[in-house]
Amino acid sequence: MKTARNWICAALASLALLALGECLDAQAEAQDTAASATDAVTAASIAAQRDALARRICEYERGPGARVLWTHQGDMVCRPATRTAQANAL
Repeated sequence: MKTARNWICAALASLALLALGECLDAQAEAQDTAASATDAVTAASIAAQRDALARRICEYERGPGARVLWTHQGDMVCRPATRTAQANAL
């Protein structure tokens, strides 16, 4: 009888540990998801600030309406604003 009780206790303890492990995994996954969302928001904010600063620099160098272009290497290129009057004259 004592052996059967020990086996039952061992089985219940194992099940309890498995259930606890699943709860901890779910909590870790939720924390990872929250960290990823926070990182995405931070990256978007930094990109928006970078683009606003790049636009101001281009407008300062090339005049109002200048466009900012980014190369594949990540370099910034400023293009002057095109004028439709000049395009229609051609």
